[in-house]
Amino acid sequence: MNVISIYLDTETKPGYGGDWEIEELGCYDPSRTEESLKSWKIRTLANDTVTPTFPEVFKKAVSWIERYKNEEDTILLVCHNRFDINVIKNTCSRFTLSFPSHWKTFDTVPLFRRVIPTRMHKLQYLRLIAGVKAWVQHRADEDAKGLHSVLAKVCDTQTIFKSCQNESTSLDIVSKRILSQRKVIPIFYDFTLSRYMKKEKFEDYPETNSYPKILKIDGYCPYRSDNQRFSTFINPGDDVEIDPEYSQGIQKEDLEGQPTFRKAISRFRKWSQGCLEGHVIGKVAHVAYNNFKLHNKILDLECETHFGCKYDDVILNNEDLIHKNVVHFDLSYFKSCLVHGFPRKSIWEKGKDKVFDDVLEYFKIPTDGDCLDKTHQLYEAMIGSADRHAVGNALLQKPNIKAVAEVVKPHFVPRPTVPYPIFADTETTGLPPKRGEKGDWPRIVQVAGFAPLKKKENQWFKSSVNPGILIPAEATDIHGITDADVKDAHNWSKIGSDYYDWALDGVKAWMKPVFIFHNANFDWYVIARENKRMSVTTRSDMKFFCTYQLSRVLRGGTYGHKLENLAEAFGIDHQEAHDAKGDVATTFEVFKKLIEPLSPDEAYNAIHLRENPRSSKEVAHKIQEALEGDGTQIVSITSGKRVVSKRPRDEGCSTDPAQKKKARTKKSQEPSKRAASEVKLRRSARLKKKRTV
Repeated sequence: MNVISIYLDTETKPGYGGDWEIEELGCYDPSRTEESLKSWKIRTLANDTVTPTFPEVFKKAVSWIERYKNEEDTILLVCHNRFDINVIKNTCSRFTLSFPSHWKTFDTVPLFRRVIPTRMHKLQYLRLIAGVKAWVQHRADEDAKGLHSVLAKVCDTQTIFKSCQNESTSLDIVSKRILSQRKVIPIFYDFTLSRYMKKEKFEDYPETNSYPKILKIDGYCPYRSDNQRFSTFINPGDDVEIDPEYSQGIQKEDLEGQPTFRKAISRFRKWSQGCLEGHVIGKVAHVAYNNFKLHNKILDLECETHFGCKYDDVILNNEDLIHKNVVHFDLSYFKSCLVHGFPRKSIWEKGKDKVFDDVLEYFKIPTDGDCLDKTHQLYEAMIGSADRHAVGNALLQKPNIKAVAEVVKPHFVPRPTVPYPIFADTETTGLPPKRGEKGDWPRIVQVAGFAPLKKKENQWFKSSVNPGILIPAEATDIHGITDADVKDAHNWSKIGSDYYDWALDGVKAWMKPVFIFHNANFDWYVIARENKRMSVTTRSDMKFFCTYQLSRVLRGGTYGHKLENLAEAFGIDHQEAHDAKGDVATTFEVFKKLIEPLSPDEAYNAIHLRENPRSSKEVAHKIQEALEGDGTQIVSITSGKRVVSKRPRDEGCSTDPAQKKKARTKKSQEPSKRAASEVKLRRSARLKKKRTV
């Protein structure tokens, strides 16, 4: 079944008795190759004997409309404003003519109101938006043909009209189908501001007029066939202070003779509209990275100053017409939906955003080059293989960031994570209470750390900590730290924050920090207790590893795994024993000796790939199996190659079956806690019995 769409228009004038009289009836059939445009003049004056009357014209019009109609075809009269159809039906009733009941009608005005958000929906205004050439006005046939030209710019007319022949299909469904076909063109833009703004209130700006001014607007649309670049300077006035570091070197002398904000933003809007390339219901997505709300607020304030309205309501082409076809998309918020681990706020250093460079590095995009090119590459890398049409429809939703994330996430492949090792040690006020006993945990008096992947000048961290209590003499005898040494030191609230700031500095989003201790079951949990006590917040995805457990698995035996014993066994200088920095340095050297001939990077990756993030024995067994050469593969994070390393057991290693049996026998001879408690209960029962006797 075919739908024959006939575009219809009338020219009318007021008649007697309040009725409208039709002066001209025009029709246009785009499916015809010959005589597709037809117009009939109609007699409206009594003394006119030449012009045919309405009944004569209507019969000719019906014959012309149904000339090529088959029995299965449907006639659809398309008009702009239902007034034309109502006038024809009223006139037919006056002349006792029957309007064909099998004809269906379609009014384009409600459709345009749903798909084109303009202030006016007259056909001539819609012609301006659609970019259709002007035609002779107030001619019924020309207006009918012009209506078809405008509607064809908006949608696929045949598809829409076929859906309209079903009476259950509402206009809302038809408009949604049209809107689902519209294009969304991303435009990457950037503003250069006069100065950096931090923690200032926008509410004060309209009164003080002290907000940063826009000095330059840059735009880039790679999806445009020509004129892809846009750039213009803006002269903000003589009273504006410019910070050369933040303004990318722009001076006041460079802005002399440049256009004002009103002219510059009008040029930018005109260039943005050109990116649609005649797509009437299309949308422009302004894509930027970082400080998105700041830039939009400043843009709205500037537009309110110069135009009296916000940026989205700026009048286009000096016409009394508003076409709200701009959406905004912030890549800095969008990347947080895909990748976690980046700082929430920008970190500015000499006019450059360090976080933006980290994001580029995550997606393997060069940090050098034009800012708009980098933003475009970042957008394409984030979208990946997702359907661009689905992404475009998601951009039009509110909030569009979450909507786009739902479309992109199934296709997004995150970058593989790698470990970031940090060797650490603490000195405390004592030992923790034994299991089952009540008591306070010890407090930290000294902390140190070593990060081998940091730059050489920033690899070490060491600081004394004021525990807030007196240091017991037994603890001082071990590490030599007295109350006088920590009297002027800060407490863990300050030192702990500085410690984590140092440790996480340089840790990228695809890196996971791993703290390596010797006896992590003590140091890690002491630090965790102090963090909770002093409300020190840090990342929740950090892992730890214990070289003590590694030594027990690789070297075997129960004893001889203390740090000083391992240092002596491996010939490592350990003069600064029980000093946090000295112990950290020894732990690092012992770790390298334990995993030989594997490289530290291979061992770090084995730590990172373990299933249980709290298990040190699991990794130790993997390293042991790889060293024994049973085929276990350790992935190198430096070369990217898979390496299988083999090493025979050391002759002096305490894994002899006789020694293991001796250790198990000695352990079995020790009375257990349960046996001791039973002895105690029996003893107390005997004493109680004697007293009763």
